[in-house]
Amino acid sequence: MSNQLRHRRRHTHRSNALKRVAPTRFTHTRATRRSLALAVQRLIDASTRFKLVPIRRSRWSHTLALQGWPDAVRVQVSIDSLALVVTHDGQWWDALLWPDCQPQKCRGGWRCALCTQMAPCSHVFRQLSDLLFEDLAQPLLTYLNRLPEQAQLRLSAFQDGGATWAKVDADDGTAPGGACAVVSWPIGGTA
Repeated sequence: MSNQLRHRRRHTHRSNALKRVAPTRFTHTRATRRSLALAVQRLIDASTRFKLVPIRRSRWSHTLALQGWPDAVRVQVSIDSLALVVTHDGQWWDALLWPDCQPQKCRGGWRCALCTQMAPCSHVFRQLSDLLFEDLAQPLLTYLNRLPEQAQLRLSAFQDGGATWAKVDADDGTAPGGACAVVSWPIGGTA
């Protein structure tokens, strides 16, 4: 082999190694469902203040109940979001927490496309389940651990209809002006 050909091969190999690899678009596969299930199980295991109880599982999402919370509150986890949802009389009321994640395969593992937009040098996770836990489950665990020991979930709505919202209060505070408290439930107990 000539020196020129060796040099060309070596140069081509080096330049290919330095090229940025474009992140691939996320697709649902059996492996991503497994990663979601691992992240959800890790969330259940990590929840120390309130026990999370699985109540429903579909192909692409998991629904969990929080022990010590009213039945109107559910945690819904999918591959791209987690929602702490409140319903009342069978209707959507509010979301107390809703972190999002856009998993994106990249060189070295997985990263969140939303995080990359805010900080171009965002963290790369080797496993998809680690990314999902960090971006979706960790905010929920932080939220739950910061709640006061004795708290109430208050649902409020404007008297003439329209906007509804939910709030967790340490005391029995009053609803904002122009609104009325619809219902209030105590939140208590630990895992």
